[in-house]
Amino acid sequence: DHSITYPVLMGMEAAGPFDVVHFDAHLDWTASVAGQRLSNGSPMRRACEDLAYVGRMLHIGVRGIGSSTPADFAAAAAHGDVIFSVKEARREGAERLLSVLEPGRKVYVTFDIDAMDATCGPGTGSPMFGGFWYDEAVELLEAVAKRFQVVGMDMVEVAPQYDEAGGNTGYLAARLISDLLGFVLKERE
Repeated sequence: DHSITYPVLMGMEAAGPFDVVHFDAHLDWTASVAGQRLSNGSPMRRACEDLAYVGRMLHIGVRGIGSSTPADFAAAAAHGDVIFSVKEARREGAERLLSVLEPGRKVYVTFDIDAMDATCGPGTGSPMFGGFWYDEAVELLEAVAKRFQVVGMDMVEVAPQYDEAGGNTGYLAARLISDLLGFVLKERE
């Protein structure tokens, strides 16, 4: 689940400073869940509060209900983060979305599969309609690779046991990882 991102980022101090490009249906900025500071609902907040080398975050695809409070959104904005829903991302386009972060900057990409529409990636704990289609996600990942120096990435929340589409979610996740790696390597040629 998305709680793995925080410990991964803890191990990336040598790559810093860097910003984070966060694809997700949820903000993942909760202060705590049932008294727990560390959960799959808090990795973005923990990274910003605890890790000095993690800079701003660009949250793309946020549309989930119940995962963060208005205070969580305000705290993320106060940190300098920028949040785009899927509808806003479609309206603004990749270049406008990514222009909120300095070009050439190092970035870490964290991709929760629930950023994708539930019809594309149903095999997750929180499938949500209104998400990205494959071509839209690939366009955004290609733009990330062109604009920034990608220093790491993760793909989270893929749950094959919930995939009633015969493994499509796992294939989608693998394909998105492969696409991003290909775009990054192409830019480094």
